[in-house]
Amino acid sequence: MSELPATSCTSTIICPSETENQYAALISEFSHEIRNSLTLVNSSLQLLEKECPAVLQSDLWPQISQDMADTFQLLRKMSVRKSTRVLCKHTVPMMGFLQKTAASAAPALEERGIHFSSEFDDSVARLSCSLDECSIKEVLVNLLFNAADAVSETPGTRRVTLSAGANGDFLCIHITDNGPGIPQEYMDTLFDPFVTHKKSGTGLGLYVVRTVVAQHGGSISVQTNPCPPGTFTDFCIRLPIVKA
Repeated sequence: MSELPATSCTSTIICPSETENQYAALISEFSHEIRNSLTLVNSSLQLLEKECPAVLQSDLWPQISQDMADTFQLLRKMSVRKSTRVLCKHTVPMMGFLQKTAASAAPALEERGIHFSSEFDDSVARLSCSLDECSIKEVLVNLLFNAADAVSETPGTRRVTLSAGANGDFLCIHITDNGPGIPQEYMDTLFDPFVTHKKSGTGLGLYVVRTVVAQHGGSISVQTNPCPPGTFTDFCIRLPIVKA
């Protein structure tokens, strides 16, 4: 349950605007405080591992360990994002990456009574992208949890799907839910910082999502239908494919 060591990679330094620096400084402060609290949780898990060795036999334990390490690595990066943002990218086979991300999110969604499924085209097995893995994983988990929130009051079967397939030179990753959809009046400011329509939201989640995707040379779009029947929301992330 220790933090992952720094690994060698191709680093990209992006110099944001003054306004973005202000947002980045705030996110840095948040991440520092969260990291302190998470350290306490990690310490308790290490003690639990020693006191109750039987937990090591659980199929969930390796996933918990990896998720904790990924979260520490992400927070470590965020805590130093003040005047610049540093991405540590390398070529990542996307099928394995998406399968691991789905496995990380599945227990939390299923615990909330949500039918979660992942559907990846066969072509994804042959595709790679240049990624900062922790950052893109956090983007996908953020969107999956947003989708879970959206379907929280949906009657009947609540569904969230993670799917992916190739479209030309891009890999398209979809996060789809059968929630109530997004009202049209919210669309223009959906990715703006500090704009939220959740009671406990910070307004930073989708802003960070769009920023990280853009840093990878990608884009994000939304399709939604807020008019029943057949309400849904679909976030689509487009990431450049590394050509063989």
